[in-house]
Amino acid sequence: PATEEPVAEEPIAENPTPEEPTTEEPVAEEPIPDEPATGESVAGEALEVTGEQETAEAEIEDAEPLTVEDMQSASLAFEGDDDWIQLTSGEWLKGNIERMREDKLEFDSDKLGVVSVSWSKIARIRSPAPNTYVFVDRSEAVGPAVVTEDEIIVETKDGARSFNRDTLLSIIEGRPRERNWWSSTLRLGVTGTRGNADQITYNAFFSLTREDAFTLSQVTYDGTFGRAGGVDNTNRHLGTGNVNVYVSKRFYITPLTGQLLYDRFQNTRFRATPAAGFGHHLVDTDRVEWDVEAGLGYQFLRYLSTPEDVENPQSDGFVLLRTLGTIDITDDVKFTFDWRTNLVFTTIGNTNHVGTGTFSFEITEIFSIDVSFLYLRTEDPAPREDDTIPFKNDYQVVVGLALEVD
Repeated sequence: PATEEPVAEEPIAENPTPEEPTTEEPVAEEPIPDEPATGESVAGEALEVTGEQETAEAEIEDAEPLTVEDMQSASLAFEGDDDWIQLTSGEWLKGNIERMREDKLEFDSDKLGVVSVSWSKIARIRSPAPNTYVFVDRSEAVGPAVVTEDEIIVETKDGARSFNRDTLLSIIEGRPRERNWWSSTLRLGVTGTRGNADQITYNAFFSLTREDAFTLSQVTYDGTFGRAGGVDNTNRHLGTGNVNVYVSKRFYITPLTGQLLYDRFQNTRFRATPAAGFGHHLVDTDRVEWDVEAGLGYQFLRYLSTPEDVENPQSDGFVLLRTLGTIDITDDVKFTFDWRTNLVFTTIGNTNHVGTGTFSFEITEIFSIDVSFLYLRTEDPAPREDDTIPFKNDYQVVVGLALEVD
C-alpha cells in the first residue's frame, strides 16, 4: 500500500513581515446612548430642523437682551421674509402674522394653516414684515419687530422704539392702509324636494367687516326665500349692523347697533331697532370668547296688515340685552352664537328676540361648510287684517358653503 508523504511544517519566522495595509476606511461603531430613548427624544429626532429655523432661533436668542439704547444706531437684522413665533412650550411656528386682538393672535402657519393662539402662550416673535402695533394709550408703531417676554421692539422709520409688552392692544397686518382692514364672508344654501311635495328654499348670508386699531364695524344680511307647490311659504330679510369702539382690552362702547327686518309671514313690513350701549369681554380664553352688551334703543314697527283697531305703525323704546361669542371646538370646527333681546318697555307685547348659532367646519383657509340656526320670537304678534295671528316662534336651519375673504 502507498504511504502518504509527511507534510513539512513551515518554519515560524521570528520577525513576521506585516501585511500590506488595506485602503478600506475603518467603520466607526455607533455610540451607545447613556440613557434609553424617550418619547420626547424620539420626537425630537424625528423633527427636521431646517436651516431657516436654526437661523431664526439664533437671531431671537441674540435679540432678547437688546435694548433701545443698543439699537438706536442700528436696524434690526432679519434673515428671510417669514414670521416666527415661539410658544411657551418651546415649539416654533413659521408663517405669517395676520392679526392680534383681544389677546388672540391669528397666525397663518406654513404647515397648520390659520391658527388662533392665546397671547399668553406666545413667548417670542420675530417678524421682519412691517406690521402695525397698537397700544392701550392709543399710540401706534409701524415696522419690523421683535417681541420678547417683557418688551416689544419695533424698528420704525424714526429708529427703534421699545414698549412694555403688557401695554399691547392689537396687531394689524401690514402698514395702516385701508385695504388691510376689510374682510367679508358669503354663504349660500339651497334645499329642495320634488315629487309628491314640490318645495325649494334658498338662503343667502353676507357679512362685511372693517376692523382697524380701535374700532370694529360690521354689517350682515340674511335672506331666505321659499316656495312649496308653486306658492311662496318663506320670505324673510334680516339685516344687522354694529360699530364697536375699544377703550380697553375688556371694555368697548357701541355707539350704534341694530337690526332691520322684513318678514312677510310674520306680518312685518318693516322693523327697525337702532340702539347704543356698551360691551364687556366676559370670558376670553384659548377656546372660548364670550361678550355681553347692554343699551337703550328705539323701535319702529310697521305691519303688513292689521285690523282697524290696531295702531299701525308703532313706535316704542326698548332695553337691549345681547350676548355673543365663539367656541373653538377643535382647530377646524368652531361654534359662533349671537342672542339679542329687545325688551320693549312701552309696549311689552312688542318685545322680540333674535338668536343665531353656526357650526363652521373648515375645509380650506377660505372655504367651510356651515350649519346655521336662526330663531325669531315676538311675544305678542299683532293680528292680520283677516284676524289671523302669526305664530310667536320661527325656526330655520341652513346648511351651506361659505367663502371667507380677508
